[in-house]
Amino acid sequence: MAMIYLLIITFFSVFSMYLLAVAAVRTNVRSFEGIARQLFPGGKRAFSYWVAFIRWFYSFGACVGYVISVGDCLTPIFAEAHRRQPDNKAIAYFDSTSGRRLLMSLIWLCIMLPLVIPKHIDSLRYASAFAVACMSYFVVVIIVHSSIHGLPEHKHNLILSGNQNEDEPGPNIYFFRTGNSALSGLGVYCFAYVCQINAMEALWDMRPEVRSVKNFTIASFIGMMICGTLYVLVSVFGYFDFGSEDLASNSILRMYNPLSEPEVMLAYVGVLVKLCVSYALLSIASRNAIYYVIGWQTRYRVPRLKRRKLNDEEVGNQNGEMQEMEDFQKVKDSSNMPVDVDDGELVNVENNQFVDNIPFWQHLLVVVILAAVKLLCGLFVPNIRIVFGFTGAISGGFLGFIFPSLFCMYSGNFTLREVGWFNYIMTYLLLICGVIAVVFGTGATIYSTATDS
Repeated sequence: MAMIYLLIITFFSVFSMYLLAVAAVRTNVRSFEGIARQLFPGGKRAFSYWVAFIRWFYSFGACVGYVISVGDCLTPIFAEAHRRQPDNKAIAYFDSTSGRRLLMSLIWLCIMLPLVIPKHIDSLRYASAFAVACMSYFVVVIIVHSSIHGLPEHKHNLILSGNQNEDEPGPNIYFFRTGNSALSGLGVYCFAYVCQINAMEALWDMRPEVRSVKNFTIASFIGMMICGTLYVLVSVFGYFDFGSEDLASNSILRMYNPLSEPEVMLAYVGVLVKLCVSYALLSIASRNAIYYVIGWQTRYRVPRLKRRKLNDEEVGNQNGEMQEMEDFQKVKDSSNMPVDVDDGELVNVENNQFVDNIPFWQHLLVVVILAAVKLLCGLFVPNIRIVFGFTGAISGGFLGFIFPSLFCMYSGNFTLREVGWFNYIMTYLLLICGVIAVVFGTGATIYSTATDS
């Protein structure tokens, strides 16, 4: 089922990004919450606040999960160091829970926190590209390690099918799962593919000459193909390396011995880089959701720019009209955003540039408080699967499936004749799959958590 989930969610992730781009271009609105506010204004715009909460909940939970993953990277390093030098008090302290939390806090303070301060997502493009390269190297390490160690050791532990309540003891490898075991990972898969949370920021931070629905969809397709390939390789070779028993309740980051394998240690450094960058990217989404709820997206939007009145000599002559067009172009260029003419005024349509007008000290205060709360949760939440399961099932289903389909349906011209049978059917199917993911993913995660406890 894991491979089937990956294929289905990869396809729908690309399609949902396409739907978001279509809705954004049709409405000319540049934020997730802004689209919901315009398309669903009823109930005092309650739906837009629900969208903001879901976006915040997912990004907040993901950031907590990344903080936990930083601790998962440190755990095997100091555990092995303490085993080798049991009398070293410094190593013994860092191998303890309090010592590991201290190191996690230092990494958060020195690397994670500075990355959340930039106001625009394109500020992290180079760091993100480097982080993806680091994760690709880690995937190569997983494949090589599994081929050398796991596959030879577990080739006799292959079992055709089984349920987690009926598992035989040992590092078994099941080709097919039954019962809740086949559903328990659905929330994690939804979590892994939620890139829609930053879709609006990424779309409108593209250069104007390349910004289009087609190019955005192509970029999404390339990104999803890279992610899907890496996910398949990690899941297959990581499973063959350690088996179901060890991976049932542990992150794969806890399974290696970095001190004994230098290539693994280098991979862990790359994972830390990726975690820090992902933390920053999702912090932008959670921050913007908070800004919308407290009203900063409206308070600090670019003010309406009035058209300069022409004097008597300029009215009705060609020079006056040329001067008017020059004024229009100057405003458009200086604002770096679309400008429309409406009722004798130059009007800036809603945009994601409002963050540029927020006083820096207020922006810094919000991002630091949010980051500190995420750190505290990451230090004391025991299991990363709990975080990824709930945030992925609840928020991932809405962000990746339900919201994109609803936005496209209500953005106008959504008829079978206008969009074609493929887009029409796939949009409704995306909506149905989102409901299924939320209901069954959340239920399976609750059941697994209760069973493990």
